[in-house]
Amino acid sequence: MPPMMEDNTTTETYSKSERIIALVAFTAAAVAGLLLPTKGIITSVCIIYLFLSGCILLQLNMTAPALSVLFFILAYLTRILPLYSLGLMLLAPLLVFIAACGLFNPLRPGIAWLRRGRITPRGLLVGLAVVVVSGVSLVMWYRLFDPDISQFTTYLPKASGVVILAAGLAFSVTNALVEEFIFRGILWEGIQDITGRWESALIIQALVFGVAHWWGVPNGVVGVILATIYGLMMGAVRYIARGLLLPIIVHVFADIVIFALLLDMAGRFS
Repeated sequence: MPPMMEDNTTTETYSKSERIIALVAFTAAAVAGLLLPTKGIITSVCIIYLFLSGCILLQLNMTAPALSVLFFILAYLTRILPLYSLGLMLLAPLLVFIAACGLFNPLRPGIAWLRRGRITPRGLLVGLAVVVVSGVSLVMWYRLFDPDISQFTTYLPKASGVVILAAGLAFSVTNALVEEFIFRGILWEGIQDITGRWESALIIQALVFGVAHWWGVPNGVVGVILATIYGLMMGAVRYIARGLLLPIIVHVFADIVIFALLLDMAGRFS
């Protein structure tokens, strides 16, 4: 994996209509690649649209967002596979995309989002607040709404002690990397490149992140609302940090809480 890059900005200028067309094409590509069903005629429509959206962005000379569509194509093709139900399947297309962009110079703009950023006292304070708020919110959601997340407990290792702790940490770090790279990395950077405004990136990535959690943890309507709010908070952390290292660290703590909730659902604490 290439090293995280320093922050950079684009000097390209586009008309308002071009930005609107590009934003719709790019956001719809993200939704198609990450969220839409992978069965029947929808599969063909999505694949065709994903390629067309990339062509539209290239036609508008928006190279970096167009290259990001390559990831959404890989993500959708991966989701067609039966093993997708195992979870964390988006790790595979993400690694392939990063490796390809790192190895081939013409694709290098596709990983302009891959940068550490900075960790400042202000960022640490905001990050700590997000850790506390998200952790408490997850526990309250679990206790008050009694959600059915039993389907995820089948993936817990049949072990205890150090092994289960290691598994929890591995899950938390991997999931944090995948979700931050996708939502506060690829999606954020593409939207900001197109619109020239970080506020647009903040709102849209949070909405897509929230909807994606209809099937995750937290899930359902309440889960979507909570995840959208979390996406906004993580977007604030990413904006302050100007990169992904701090958001990844903060996200790990929320995933640790989620892993603990799954253990509780499975009766492993009794």
